[in-house]
Amino acid sequence: MAGVVRNLGGPAQHGLRQRRSPLASGERAADRRRCRLVQYRKTNAASDPNRTGTDTETRSLLRLAPGPVSLAVCLGILAGLPSAVVAQDAAAGPNWEVIRRSALAAIDRRTTQVWVENQVQSLLNNDNPEQLQTAGAAFYTELLRHYTARDSTADFKNGLAEIVAGAFSQAYQSTAEGGKAPQPLGTAMVLLVLRDFGHRASLPCFQAALADSTPAPRLVAAEGLAGLRDGLNEQEWTAIVPEVQRAAGREINPVTLNRLYRVLYIEVPARAEGAIAAVQGSLDARLTGFEQQDLLPLSADGEAAAWLAAKAALSTNTQTRTGVALRLGRLLANAVDIYLSVRIKEAQQEQIERAILLTEPALESLVRIVNRTATFPNPTVRDALSTGVEGRAEKMDAAVTQWVGSEEVAGVLSQPPFGFPRGLQVPHRMRTAATAPATAPATATASAPANP
Repeated sequence: MAGVVRNLGGPAQHGLRQRRSPLASGERAADRRRCRLVQYRKTNAASDPNRTGTDTETRSLLRLAPGPVSLAVCLGILAGLPSAVVAQDAAAGPNWEVIRRSALAAIDRRTTQVWVENQVQSLLNNDNPEQLQTAGAAFYTELLRHYTARDSTADFKNGLAEIVAGAFSQAYQSTAEGGKAPQPLGTAMVLLVLRDFGHRASLPCFQAALADSTPAPRLVAAEGLAGLRDGLNEQEWTAIVPEVQRAAGREINPVTLNRLYRVLYIEVPARAEGAIAAVQGSLDARLTGFEQQDLLPLSADGEAAAWLAAKAALSTNTQTRTGVALRLGRLLANAVDIYLSVRIKEAQQEQIERAILLTEPALESLVRIVNRTATFPNPTVRDALSTGVEGRAEKMDAAVTQWVGSEEVAGVLSQPPFGFPRGLQVPHRMRTAATAPATAPATATASAPANP
């Protein structure tokens, strides 16, 4: 584990912190970052003249890779573990080259089951990270190699998927009932196998792992559900939606939240209204968390806002459009209020900035469809976010007020045709000079969403 030990050097090496003037360092960083953010937005706007500024901004901010998470990413999410994984030969097991060509008859099935159960039990209970990486990577490589082999039979694939799913469910439940949390790295590795099998037998495993106490198993479970989603019947789909919504409502890891939302991003026109309602349900749970002051907005919330706005724009249902507009307004107001009121780390600051930069243009696009004569804030919240430290909070507040209104003035969303309550009933936190970010937006130099 020496690879994860960092040499901090200087006073920090001895447990001391260097004190800096937040104003001085903030102003210097502000000048540098503000210039980079302005250039960043100009470059993206100019890169595709056939698209609007809103489109290019949105596309530039969606930094998460569209494909499934890799084994290395899962390792990275489990803080403190090295990201390199070297697969070695798996422990002696079944004669896979022969079995995979067969119908997996009783004797072969029993041999495979015993080996798989032993492997899974070990992965979920081994507390040695180095051994887990080696054994888990070997388990994944061995099973996927034979499952995807050209000469593997359908009976073998079905049987192996059922065996691994059954072994996981049994080991995951028995470990938890024994008073010990299943090892997160081992859990994630078994779930990776099931995800890449893409077999319906894995559905209960993914559902159970959504409630895991660590982010990597939840992430892989969400990807597994996304892979099975289009093949689920209505009853199965109806059962998993509230489970995904509950998981999303309390998620604090940005990558995992992104994958949870993606389970609900259905593109089939016949199920469009249901998909919008499902995503809104997840966002509702998170909005409650923001307003109860125990959750922070993440970039994936902004991505959900952009997805909802795009789908609502295609809907002919007035209630759908106004419902999405209300939620986007609450998300924007909460994100700005938390950004300016809560003492947060730079990685958290970047997440909220991305949420703001994705949500406001999505709200603009939807409001423009519903009310073509609407007057938008000028400067916008994202324009105010790009300014220097001096006066930034006041400008962001003023822009949000123009959107949602206040006791004194009406906002875009509190006027017809929306007519929502002024302020959207979003609570305001106490603010001090110490809580407002002392630097310019972190988003200017960010290359990908960071964990809070």
